[in-house]
Amino acid sequence: MIPLLKSIRHIGICVVRWILSILIPIKNDKILFQSIPDYSDNCRAFSDFLIENTTYHIYWSVKEACNYQSNDRITFIETDGGRYLIDKIRFIYHTVSAKFLFSTHEAFLFANTHRQKYICLWHGTPLKKIAVLQNPNNKNYLSNASFILCSSKYYVPIMARCFGRREDIILPLGYPRNDWLFEESSILSDLGISVGKDEKLVTYLPTFRRTSAESEGDSKKDVFSSGLFDFYDKSNLMKLNDYLKKIGVVLVVKPHPADVNQLEYNVLSNVAILPQSYLSEKDLQLYHLLHYSDALLTDFSSVYADYLNLDRPIGFLLSDISDYSSNRGFIFDNPLDYLPGVKLFNEADLIAFLEDVSNNVDVTKHERDNQSYIYNDYRAGNSKRLFDYLGL
Repeated sequence: MIPLLKSIRHIGICVVRWILSILIPIKNDKILFQSIPDYSDNCRAFSDFLIENTTYHIYWSVKEACNYQSNDRITFIETDGGRYLIDKIRFIYHTVSAKFLFSTHEAFLFANTHRQKYICLWHGTPLKKIAVLQNPNNKNYLSNASFILCSSKYYVPIMARCFGRREDIILPLGYPRNDWLFEESSILSDLGISVGKDEKLVTYLPTFRRTSAESEGDSKKDVFSSGLFDFYDKSNLMKLNDYLKKIGVVLVVKPHPADVNQLEYNVLSNVAILPQSYLSEKDLQLYHLLHYSDALLTDFSSVYADYLNLDRPIGFLLSDISDYSSNRGFIFDNPLDYLPGVKLFNEADLIAFLEDVSNNVDVTKHERDNQSYIYNDYRAGNSKRLFDYLGL
């Protein structure tokens, strides 16, 4: 959408927002959530906390309500059920009538912050450029949010610049989903993943390069078809499985839900591929899995900032960092200085990292210790901290 049309649309929404705020009363016991993917991430963690600790009635906006079972505490609102106009009207009604609204991305364009509180819980601590820093035409992105959450005081001015907002609306209270990092669960058995007594679990979580809506994307690389990680080739996948079995490592691969390149569900003895669709179908949360992960493999994904709370090894796969930097770009001029872990540029680096994990060798703990203050002020208790701040 060209800048002029964006501005006209923004003005139109502001006018409609003002009219609706006069016509539709607020329900003080009503809270509305929306997340990407549906019913997940920071919003899901905070919603679960509210259900356990309060009497609020919780509403969730999801694409297909039939995928979820409503109960006396949660009402699922459908936004992609084939009745576009009716679904849109219902969504706007619930948006303007809820006292509190929470999202992981931009969501509630018709929320009126003069009588409601709209808190964007966001979905990670950015290394790559986002919002206004990515494109100045995004100046109205989250412009009507009362608050935007982040994980540390260090990131308050950074997030303010990203969204073109004042620093006093950026809340460094920690992400609710990080509470899951410290919770016991049955997720491994639910996923059919078995980790032997002497084996290590490594989780591979790359960020997206190109979405289905993009023609170019942030990088030309398909991270699932290069070097050791050729997951499309079944014979290569079996060789990888045999190698990991030999060194005592179980590798879990979770593609980013927004990436145009996806993998099919597959669980071998030492390799498990878990698409987001499978986790959603089973109603399982990624951060419960990270609780059991002995090390993390990633790249520019913000998951590393959250994983630092566990103080375990991190390997950064960076073979396309130049391509990524010249396209999407990073919020820091020297992004490598903000990656507290092992930098992996080729297959030999990756093998060395996996074997170090297998042998309990942690060569970059000092880097994590030195940079922990950048990313997280708190390790856990984040839902309760946000709850207390908002006076819920």
